[in-house]
Amino acid sequence: MLTNNKLKPFLFLAVVFAVSAVVPPARGQDTSGKSVLLAAVDAARDLHALSADAVLSGAGKGMFQAYIPTGKGKIRLVRQDEPVDGRSWFTRFDGTYIHKKGDPEQQVTVLRTPELLVWVDHEKKSVEERSYTDKRAQAGSIIDLFGVPELTAPEPFSRELREATSWKKLDQAQADGVTCDVVEIRYDMSKSSRKAGGTLIRTPASKWYFGVEDHLPRRVERITDEGMLSFTIVLDLKNVKVNPEIDPASLAIETPEGYSRTQHAKQISADEVNAPLKEEIDARRAAEAPKPFPKDLPAHGFELVDGEGNAVSLESLKGNVAVLYFWGTWCVPCKTFSPLISDLAERYEGKPVRVFGLPVRERDEQAVRDVMSHYKHTLLLNPKGKPVGCDATARAYKVRRYPTIYVIGFDSEVLAVKWPTKDKEPKEIVDEVADLIDAYLKTRG
Repeated sequence: MLTNNKLKPFLFLAVVFAVSAVVPPARGQDTSGKSVLLAAVDAARDLHALSADAVLSGAGKGMFQAYIPTGKGKIRLVRQDEPVDGRSWFTRFDGTYIHKKGDPEQQVTVLRTPELLVWVDHEKKSVEERSYTDKRAQAGSIIDLFGVPELTAPEPFSRELREATSWKKLDQAQADGVTCDVVEIRYDMSKSSRKAGGTLIRTPASKWYFGVEDHLPRRVERITDEGMLSFTIVLDLKNVKVNPEIDPASLAIETPEGYSRTQHAKQISADEVNAPLKEEIDARRAAEAPKPFPKDLPAHGFELVDGEGNAVSLESLKGNVAVLYFWGTWCVPCKTFSPLISDLAERYEGKPVRVFGLPVRERDEQAVRDVMSHYKHTLLLNPKGKPVGCDATARAYKVRRYPTIYVIGFDSEVLAVKWPTKDKEPKEIVDEVADLIDAYLKTRG
């Protein structure tokens, strides 16, 4: 793993870029590529997991060519249910890394959670754990290089939107066989500052390649072309898998045999380490009680269509109890919940209760229809067809866990919000929804 001394030349360059390569804002901004970037922001907000093969390369002139880092490996990203200070992503990189020309190739295993930075230091035979914000945790530089922190920041691509002087849309290009929209961005470097979740290398320009179908990055070129400083660091993402099933706890770095574990500068011997990070994460999750949800708030309006193309809006459901079941074909717990929601719909057939399935993060409408064909509750879709599911509605309802069940009263008031918990079986949760509906109907005559 990198030591502080090995990082100094690279960190020095990062500081030079931030303080000396100042680009004044252009008078006439080129905004032709901004819509592409905004689509990427929406895609990042809807993303819950991603895996890819990451390849780092680059080119430069003069003395700087020797300082361009290179490497390759596997990057895995997954969002957890509850943010920590706005951060909700786990990022793990496993691969090899060469800090600068002439250095030996290093094996790298590093994980960033919303709270910790964890990495294996093979020289010390130790697994190091530091606070997310601990400046001594220099392993963060590697995960910045490979992990596309712009994608997983609390506000995706915030620097690309707020600190840019231009967004120029270039001709479409291929990256790993994927047709991409290409945007060249130039930044006002006088505004640059490294924030939590931001990238270490704050270059004056960048070039982003976003897949035209999913709007997610396949390639980013970080460009420095100011005066004597002239080089580009390139990250290629290959074999990208969108929303694979990844449990954040599965990314935990366990302590290899014969290694110690250092937690917040406290040295712990290998014999004392009885629980890997996975168990710690599981324990922390089990201790977290669901946050109470304020009742009788007005539900957010929506305009969707059912599986037959008929319009369904919040306004049209007044006088009924509406059950909004946010789910996905990719969602493992939903495979247990969906039949129970179907039973719920059948139970209230003929009564003023409407039960809907709102798919989220879906791209194949037929696949959604095929799954829903087995159930009694009503499918809702995006009337515009892209994305096919109810992603905007899920965002409006601040859905972070899947599945999530909203129960809405006659006057469009939110009666309850339910989601899976460790202390209850799915049937118990759906039974609670039924009990709530029964009690509500009695009060309404």
